[in-house]
Amino acid sequence: MCVSKQVPFFCYRLPEEKGLRIGVQRSSELLSFSSVSALSCLENQCGFLVAPFDLTSENKIYFIQSDILIDDEVPSYAVEYLSFLPQKSFDNDLIQNLSSQKKDDYIASVVRLVDEIKKGEANKVVYSRMVPFEVLSLKDKLPKVFSEMLEKYKDAYLFWFNIPGVSMWMGASPELFLRKKAERVETVALAGTQLSVEKWSSKNKEEQLYVENFIREIFTAQGLTDIRVDGPISVKAGNVYHLKTQLSGQMEDASSWTDLLEALHPTPAVCGCPKEKAKPIIQRMEPSERGFYSGFLGFLDGNANFEFCVNLRSMRLLSDKALLYVGGGITKDSDCEEEWRETEMKLTTMANVLETVK
Repeated sequence: MCVSKQVPFFCYRLPEEKGLRIGVQRSSELLSFSSVSALSCLENQCGFLVAPFDLTSENKIYFIQSDILIDDEVPSYAVEYLSFLPQKSFDNDLIQNLSSQKKDDYIASVVRLVDEIKKGEANKVVYSRMVPFEVLSLKDKLPKVFSEMLEKYKDAYLFWFNIPGVSMWMGASPELFLRKKAERVETVALAGTQLSVEKWSSKNKEEQLYVENFIREIFTAQGLTDIRVDGPISVKAGNVYHLKTQLSGQMEDASSWTDLLEALHPTPAVCGCPKEKAKPIIQRMEPSERGFYSGFLGFLDGNANFEFCVNLRSMRLLSDKALLYVGGGITKDSDCEEEWRETEMKLTTMANVLETVK
């Protein structure tokens, strides 16, 4: 394949699957949306959807059309194919507009958050930070990085996408956002982080329950029937464990899937609760804008079926550095040192892969 200009593309692999789906859009002009409800026009289209954490005039939802679509059972071949695609012209000025928090600043912010939560400002706030990781000529090593991810994280949602003029990302997310097949939808409540599963702390249990209850309420409010709840159970993601509950339901009106997406996003797992209180706190206190981090993304099959994951354990890619994003749920019972260690543990998902190509 030969192309002379930047093109939008995506690579996406579901957990435990061998096949890697690759899509390329011939035109550089992408469909963009300023609201989740506007996505209803995509019902019969095949391609890849990328939504930010916070929708604004600058942070929009993008759709990469599958003009060329490859489903390959041999990941190594698929990754080789990407070497023929042009890389993004990276803008290193971006790093000057973002701030990376040192440990002391992060802990001071968590202390303030805990105080606000104890005063009743919110029950939980998910606080994130960005960490730059230097890799010389990273843009030339991206096929190798993605190949390492394919081998290392077989139980994750693996993604690599490029939106020309906006950004390029890679990630290995442990979290399903929403799956839809015909009238049946499924999601998970995933929260709490520990190195072992010997005994879950009350803080982690409470954090996970916030997410589970939120989803139950949304499913009921959206009129879903035959709601099923399974869990919580302990699941491993990279080198850490989380608590996970699976929730599913039947949609009486399958055309209302955008209403369900809009109601769910962002969940307490990436924002906090109640989210109308937690989100303004995040926007006020986090030193860097999240962009696509903690948004959702995934493949639409052309029949209004999809499987979207949450953009977690991910990085925004520049020419000589990767911007790694991590976060954690802060509650009234949070220990500042433990919260810092949790983000350090989560960083290893992407950092371990980048170390192999330095």
